Amino acid sequence: MKLILSVGFFFLAFAPAAFCQTDSTYAFSPDVKITESGAYDGNSLYFYSTGQHYTAYRGDTVYVIWHEDRDNPYGSWILFAKSTDGGKTFGSNVYADVGWYPSMRVDSAGVIYLAYANGGDILFLKSANGGASFDPQVRVTDDTGAPAGAAAPALAVNNKGHIFVTWLDYRTDPYSVFAAASYDGGLTFTPNVQVSEPGTRGFPGDIGADESGRVYVAYHGTTGGQSGIVVARSEDSGQSFNFRVLASDTLWTAGTLSMAVVPGGLIGVAWEGTRLANNFLNYILHFLVSFDYGQTFSPSVRVDDDSDLTFNTAPFDPSLAYTNDIFYVAYMREDSPFGKQKIFFSYSLDSGKSFAPSVDVNANTTDPSNRWHDRPGLAVNEAGKTFVAWRDGRYTNQIEFIQLLFGAPGKFVRLLKGDLNLDEMLTPTDVVLEINAVFSGQSFPAPFRNADGNCSSTLTPADIVLLLNAVFLTSAFPC
Repeated sequence: MKLILSVGFFFLAFAPAAFCQTDSTYAFSPDVKITESGAYDGNSLYFYSTGQHYTAYRGDTVYVIWHEDRDNPYGSWILFAKSTDGGKTFGSNVYADVGWYPSMRVDSAGVIYLAYANGGDILFLKSANGGASFDPQVRVTDDTGAPAGAAAPALAVNNKGHIFVTWLDYRTDPYSVFAAASYDGGLTFTPNVQVSEPGTRGFPGDIGADESGRVYVAYHGTTGGQSGIVVARSEDSGQSFNFRVLASDTLWTAGTLSMAVVPGGLIGVAWEGTRLANNFLNYILHFLVSFDYGQTFSPSVRVDDDSDLTFNTAPFDPSLAYTNDIFYVAYMREDSPFGKQKIFFSYSLDSGKSFAPSVDVNANTTDPSNRWHDRPGLAVNEAGKTFVAWRDGRYTNQIEFIQLLFGAPGKFVRLLKGDLNLDEMLTPTDVVLEINAVFSGQSFPAPFRNADGNCSSTLTPADIVLLLNAVFLTSAFPC
């Protein structure tokens, strides 16, 4: 054996060997600022996107749309930004229109479709030049006279270029869910149709469509006298919705939801719910799946994995996506005892039967306070790389509190023993993280077992020794 380094400990070198961990996890890069507004010039306080679909990812291009109150000039702006390097950097913000509640989809050709609310109407915009500019707005709602009021649109586009929009509409009493379609690329929209059961309240959650004329709307409402998450289906490309099924367990009170529609009849719905158990409200993020075009839904499974089921760590605001046989979901989780809200991420490899342990998207945040994050928007590209955007509250100069839009790219990474920053390499940076974890209790992005070099279930100076030998002599870990 050979003595290689001494800083209060003896570090022993062992014969080089292959690393034993070959499985993978999901990791996110440090966050990046998307909005250009500064202190007191921008405020996304009221930002909301129905279904949480305000991001898209095609190839290496990430698209983000949001609304933000700005003071110069004053107004609630619909803004757009794009990244061409996988979400590492973003270009200038592009003004699209004045409005609220934007929902966005991007097709395989890079055409951008946008629905939003303005002046009691639902409007539509399209960009065929990658977001450099947007075509003139088109009105989706068709009520006559003064608008009765419409809000919270969600938008879907199928591979035929057909566009479908659903929204909350106040033309009925009680308020209900309406929808419309466009078969000419958004130049015109069909007469509006009511989606929710007549005479019942409905609040829209999300919309999806396939290439066979089926359109699905998931919403909070009532059907057959039972309330919860209802999924309505159209068989005629959105001209009528004559089938409704109660998808959620009626024991649960449903909150915000997000849906993914997959060719072949697969439909996933992620939703936040509460249940009274042992005289306490339990807060859980659930997932439902249908394998028969929304005819029936399986019993729900849990997505989040926090042991505290109280409001202290309640999950909210799910954003769901699907690519290459994998469901992905991002969500916000409360951390009330510490006054924080953080974004988490999980995925399912078995069509929603189970979900992987949740990953902290904000683990590599550039915000020292790491305090306030919500309203995540998730997008996944063809290779399974993700981008998550969120509303981010930060202090400037320790005094001014502003709310901006941040995001972070993520991807599957191979787990290596000793790789604490999940860059798939062993470097001195990992040693620094190990030292800080052992002596200061600081956290690191990787799973605990990556840092536990001797598999003792405790981080000690011995783990630092093993990692130093691995980094500088490519020595093997004992386990």
